[in-house]
Amino acid sequence: MPDLFSLGAMRAMFAEQSDAFPKPEDVTITEPVELSGEDSTTLRILFIFMHSKELGGPPVDILRKITPKELMNLAQAAHKYLLPNLVQFCRLTVEARVKEMPIDAFIYATNNQLNDLAGIAAPYVVAESLKPSSTGQISSIGALPRKWEIPQAKLLAWYDFRDQYLRLADTILTIPKPHVDSKDRAHNCGGWDPYIQATLVALPATTFALARAIAHKGIVETMEGRWDSIEPQEILGDCHLCKKRADAWEDAIGRAMGAMKTFSGFPCQNHLRLGPKNHHRGY
Repeated sequence: MPDLFSLGAMRAMFAEQSDAFPKPEDVTITEPVELSGEDSTTLRILFIFMHSKELGGPPVDILRKITPKELMNLAQAAHKYLLPNLVQFCRLTVEARVKEMPIDAFIYATNNQLNDLAGIAAPYVVAESLKPSSTGQISSIGALPRKWEIPQAKLLAWYDFRDQYLRLADTILTIPKPHVDSKDRAHNCGGWDPYIQATLVALPATTFALARAIAHKGIVETMEGRWDSIEPQEILGDCHLCKKRADAWEDAIGRAMGAMKTFSGFPCQNHLRLGPKNHHRGY
């Protein structure tokens, strides 16, 4: 239950700094105004920022020290009371601390039309949604980490955004079949398995785990140099069949990577869909 906090002498300051409050001379009611939607901690921090001129400047260090929950409560209050300076400080701090609170940051951004922040948070939300439980199992692809109070169109766009990471991971883990000769014998010169091991070294072996790693670390950081390094190329030697197989694999991955978009690249349309497609490997 939220604390009751009387506005009292803060009326003039709210009127000066917020478009949500009238000027004191325009109000005839003399009773105290109760702010009952926020807890006392949120309002105390809010009041400190409103007194920033007297303090010699905005006390931004507070935003780096408060808990993620306190920061999100303060950010929502700044939007509610139309305090643009505090909104900006909170947005920048949430962006700087996005790894600590990706889901909260994403919900906050999508509900307040902060598209740049939503784009920064979205990959970390992908990683969180694919994180294994304490038993090591990953939840069903259709399951959400918790109830999200965001517009349905944004939620469906996020499902599409997440699916592209799963498609890329699927493509990476789908190895092209070897050449089969006229006698139905699969080509095996001895170089392919060592090549695969060298190319995929240190990458997770399941779709969900790999998609999570790519989302968290970044596509370039995860994949860069895996086909360009000297070692994998030397392993294949002069075998044109293995090189053709490797080229087909690399081309498929390149197309999947080229199709990747930021969250803002997905249209937020109100189309009906029951949930994401359950066609990915690696549950």
